[in-house]
Amino acid sequence: MKAPLDRWGMIASACVVLAAFGAEASTTGFWIPAEPPETHYRIDAKGELAMAATASRVASGGGRLQGTMLEQVTAAIEALPWTNPGREPFDLFFVALDAELSDVKLWGKLALTLYDAKFYPEAVEAFEKTAELAPEGSDCSWVALVWQGHVHDIAEERERALECYQQALGKCSGDGMKHDQYGMSIDEAWIKLRLETPF
Repeated sequence: MKAPLDRWGMIASACVVLAAFGAEASTTGFWIPAEPPETHYRIDAKGELAMAATASRVASGGGRLQGTMLEQVTAAIEALPWTNPGREPFDLFFVALDAELSDVKLWGKLALTLYDAKFYPEAVEAFEKTAELAPEGSDCSWVALVWQGHVHDIAEERERALECYQQALGKCSGDGMKHDQYGMSIDEAWIKLRLETPF
C-alpha cells in the first residue's frame, strides 16, 4: 500500500498536471492563457502551487519553500533583470502587496521592471508605493513622482502627468538619479523639460 502524499507531494503533483494543460507558473498562481492574449484565467489564488513551481528561483533546498513569503518575494525582486523582465514583475507585484513589502528600494526596482515590461497601471501603483515609503526629502520620493508622470504621459493622461511633474519639481533636491538602462539622468532640468514636452 502506498503512503499518502504529504502536502508538498500533492502540490508538486498538481504542478505537473497544470503544466500539462498549458498553465504558466508564476509566483502568484497558475495562469491559463486564453483569447484574447491579454486575458488569463488565474487558479490557485493562494499561490502555493506557483510558489512551489518556482521555488528553485526564489528559494533553495530540495524544492521546499524556505523562509517567509516576504523573504521569498524580496529574493525574487532582487533577482529580476532590470530590462526585459517578462511577466514576472506583474506576478510579483501582487505577491509584494500581499506580503506587505515595505522596502522602498525593492518597490522602486519592481516599479521600473513593471514599466519596462509595459504593465503600466501596476507600474504607477508601484511608483506610488515607492514615493509613499521613501523618506521625506529623499531622491526616491521625487524621482518616483517623475516616473509616475512618464507612465501617465505614455497613457496619454497629460493632466495627471503634469500634476506628477509639478509635485516632483517642488520636491526635487537638485541632485539627480541616473537610469543607465534607459540612458536617462532625471534631475530638475529633466522635470522642466517634461513639463514642456511629454515623455
